[in-house]
Amino acid sequence: MNRSSRGFLPLLICLFATVVLVPSDLPAQNNEPAEAKDFKIIVHVDNPALEMAQDDISKMFLGKMKGWKGWDDSPTVMPVDLPAQSEIRIAFTSAIHKKNMSSISSYWQRMIFSGRGSPPDQAASDQEIIAFVAKNPGSIGYVSSSLQLKPTETDPAKMTEQDKLKAKVKTLKVVY
Repeated sequence: MNRSSRGFLPLLICLFATVVLVPSDLPAQNNEPAEAKDFKIIVHVDNPALEMAQDDISKMFLGKMKGWKGWDDSPTVMPVDLPAQSEIRIAFTSAIHKKNMSSISSYWQRMIFSGRGSPPDQAASDQEIIAFVAKNPGSIGYVSSSLQLKPTETDPAKMTEQDKLKAKVKTLKVVY
């Protein structure tokens, strides 16, 4: 080693220790996957839950969790999916299950073949998901994040059928 590199090495070590080993004052990173921005989780308005862990939502949609935590005498969990080719379902599957669609399809094929379960009901559109959730207190679904869930009319006599359904659902915050 020459003289100039001897002084450089301690400086490099100090710099490394400062950058890597000293805790940062930066805020904690958000663990929310990028795909989570594409959808929102909805439940019936009577459901007392305000938020739910991503893992619990995954368990519900995989048939591994049948009841709602913190809801005494809760109705059975009734998840509802969009079609497999839906971009919103692909985003939901990636963010919530942390898997791709083929893995989830294989899972349900195994469950059906072994007689241990069947996949969630399927709805063709966001509007059908809203209708399903609005009519079933134990249900859980997901819709496009761009969809407006607040009814446009507040007077029940003037509400459209879609506004009446929207009034019976609420969003659920996902904890990642």
